[in-house]
Amino acid sequence: MSFRFGGHELDLDRRELRRDGAVVHVEPKVLELLAYLVAHRDRAVAKRELLDALWPDVVVTEGSLQRTVSLARAAVGDTNGDVIRTLPRFGYRFVATIDARSTPPPETARETARSTVRWSRAGDVHVAWQALEPAPGAARDVDVVVVNGWCLPMSACLEHPRLAASFAAMTRSARVILFDKRGVGLSDRVRCATLDERMQDLLCVLDAAGSRRAVVLGLSEGAPIAILLAATHPERVAGLVLVGAFARFTASSDHPAGWSAQRLRALREYVASGWGAGVTARQIFAPEHATGDDVRAWSESAERLGASPGAALDLLAMNEAIDARGVLGWVHVPTTVLHQTDDRVIDAANGRALARAIPGATLIEVPGEDHAFAHHATDRLLAAIDDAVRRAPAPAARRFLATVVHARVPADLRALARASLAALAPRVAARDDDDEVWACFEAAGTALRAAAALHATCAARGVTIACGIDASEIEQEGTIARGPARDRAAVIARAAAEGTTRCTALVGALVHDAAVTFVAIDGGDERLVCARGET
Repeated sequence: MSFRFGGHELDLDRRELRRDGAVVHVEPKVLELLAYLVAHRDRAVAKRELLDALWPDVVVTEGSLQRTVSLARAAVGDTNGDVIRTLPRFGYRFVATIDARSTPPPETARETARSTVRWSRAGDVHVAWQALEPAPGAARDVDVVVVNGWCLPMSACLEHPRLAASFAAMTRSARVILFDKRGVGLSDRVRCATLDERMQDLLCVLDAAGSRRAVVLGLSEGAPIAILLAATHPERVAGLVLVGAFARFTASSDHPAGWSAQRLRALREYVASGWGAGVTARQIFAPEHATGDDVRAWSESAERLGASPGAALDLLAMNEAIDARGVLGWVHVPTTVLHQTDDRVIDAANGRALARAIPGATLIEVPGEDHAFAHHATDRLLAAIDDAVRRAPAPAARRFLATVVHARVPADLRALARASLAALAPRVAARDDDDEVWACFEAAGTALRAAAALHATCAARGVTIACGIDASEIEQEGTIARGPARDRAAVIARAAAEGTTRCTALVGALVHDAAVTFVAIDGGDERLVCARGET
């Protein structure tokens, strides 16, 4: 990406300023200043905005900014304000004419994506998505996909100057794919959805966008969805960047950093009686950037565009069910966790816990309260994204999180049992060993439906069976699958009573479904699966 003006060229990919083809040696802050002013040349830029952008983690005076502007003017031979114009008592504006051959044209991320909203289909749910095309020199074999938190829709992100600028900056690394989770923005409304189903939505978006591999940026509640995708489909995930993130949303005896019952009750009351005032949208920014008429108008619009009050309450119920802690140990892609120490939305202890539990994860914790890294330490976020894209490893070996169904089935019914499992498209085809039939599914919800289908198939012929289900790691070589999930599912099936399905607790965490309930067995790790209302 380069910009030509007069006899100068600002090359952002090489981080160079050239005059008549020769490199002009300048300080890094001078390059950053020129790049920021050029990127926002359609408007005047306030001094405070420049100070936040160039020195996000350091308190500096206007004298530092004035010195950097003077050095920039000297570097481009600007003696009369023909390149950088001073706006007294406000700030600066880049006023030089950009050569028509420069790239890209002066447009915002929203203008780039305005006509590109499309819908993918995950089952019966339509999921809205759009893509920001990569800048020249960006990677073409890896994308960046953004999983937003709460009710924040992609349209609101592209309306906010700082968020839109961040996404536009990410296009220097790769194509950027945005989408609205089910229940949010332009996607279909739903009353409930499991973490499994929400992960499947993300996978459908990647398929619709033609993305073979992506760095997944998980913001807040988007992180557990990103984590589950990385564990289940490591071949599709080049890396994870988790921002203001958590694995479990609510507090518990073994997770005090989650949201308390009192805090959840206050949020429900706000949604029911005050939704649309923008309170939750403003909280993603540090307090000093959450005031003013423009921020208030944006945040009010973001809540209204994101969800109705009822849809927001449904989404909150989905979030209360999130607990992906059991998945973290099976993430084998490069992971960076970013958190600000005084994050007001998600306690920083959540980020530390993620970094400890995900093998090889890097924790970047910086001072501040900016949940979304929109104003403070944005450069750290963009650097993490770029690093993940540039250093994306080759697709990993065929180790992945899967859910295995095992059942004890008489010999004369095994062919029917295999056909019943095959109808649900298992990731590893249905097979039988001795008196048992098993299959491997990528989604825990599908595995539960497979067990129910096995029960029904055998019951129709007067036979009662027992099923076992486990979610853990599988290693696949061709059509052969081995690993703890298969072994544990077999053990559970052998221990299950006839006519029942037993599963491990992680299956219940992944499938928080109104149609089923899970009953603990002897206080241990196993659960009995029952239709709602059964005991």
